[in-house]
Amino acid sequence: MRRLISALLLLAMVATGCASGTSDEPAAVVSGETENDAGSESAAAPAADEPADEQEDEPAPAEDSDEPAMAASSPIGAFFAEDGGFQSALDEYRLRVEEGILVCMAEQGFEFAVSGDAGRNAVQEAQNELSERAWTIEYGYGISTSFDSVVQSQATNPNAEIIFALGAAEREAWTETLIGVGNDLGDLGNGAIPLEERGCIGSSIIETGGQGPIEGLDAFGEAYGEREEAIFDTNDMIVAVGDWTRCMSEAGHPDYSELEAPEDSFRDRLSVISAPIRPALDELEPGEGQSLFDGEEIDLTKLPGLDIDALRALQDEELSTALADLDCYDTHVRDVYEPLRNDFETELMEEFGSELDALRSIGG
Repeated sequence: MRRLISALLLLAMVATGCASGTSDEPAAVVSGETENDAGSESAAAPAADEPADEQEDEPAPAEDSDEPAMAASSPIGAFFAEDGGFQSALDEYRLRVEEGILVCMAEQGFEFAVSGDAGRNAVQEAQNELSERAWTIEYGYGISTSFDSVVQSQATNPNAEIIFALGAAEREAWTETLIGVGNDLGDLGNGAIPLEERGCIGSSIIETGGQGPIEGLDAFGEAYGEREEAIFDTNDMIVAVGDWTRCMSEAGHPDYSELEAPEDSFRDRLSVISAPIRPALDELEPGEGQSLFDGEEIDLTKLPGLDIDALRALQDEELSTALADLDCYDTHVRDVYEPLRNDFETELMEEFGSELDALRSIGG
């Protein structure tokens, strides 16, 4: 949840398919998105032995459980979930921000296209329908398993076509105008960079009235992290996490001493696999780059620098690890952690009531 709070608002607003010339995040190959609270970047990839075009449009599995949807399984989660009132306000506001970006970029001589919902995260949206277990079976942590659809979501995104029509120097100038000189799209959601230094993205957010809600969200995220850290310092949680660690080791996944360690590991490993892609894309001539985006889908086997076999192996391992993680969490952690979490989340929602209300009417 801390990752959601630190990155959700800003990055959701600018998930416009902008290719960054500086980011090492896999999504930045053709998109400006980063992870959500489950580490997800878009819809899950197909299994290693199934081509993406045979599974891309399949619906999520039916949910037969009486368990709550994953997105609404905590007080704050329910607020950010589809029915919490936040998503509809965010969707409307994101369009206004993109329209402002278009004007800002044009004033500086660059083309930009309003892409609407092209940046919608299908894995995150699936959390509004599926229980945590059903979602985990289908998507694991949503890290490496989301790679295929993150790329596919940009196949018809107009900004991807724009950026790859440019030469290397023009591409760098386009990106710096969009996100600010020296900035990285992956850094824009951490609250450390003032909006005034975030290029056309920042100026559009300021002009559309989003600065206050974003700053309120940053403060809320800091408070959330402090409260959660205090919980993990309690004796009960220290014991619970120790039992979870032993459980994971017995399940064949040793060396994890913190609950977020498996996700961090898969994120790091995916970064290694995806790292060669960005420089390989930068070396493409404009016509070659555009050819990746001239159809309804992108052939990942033609994505330069991608070791597709390593990606598929990582996806398979992520699915099995995430399910073992959930089993150990259910057995040893859930009943200790979640009542404490729900209590402090409820307190924070009262304490930051005005800031959360501002998110529902952002830009209004």
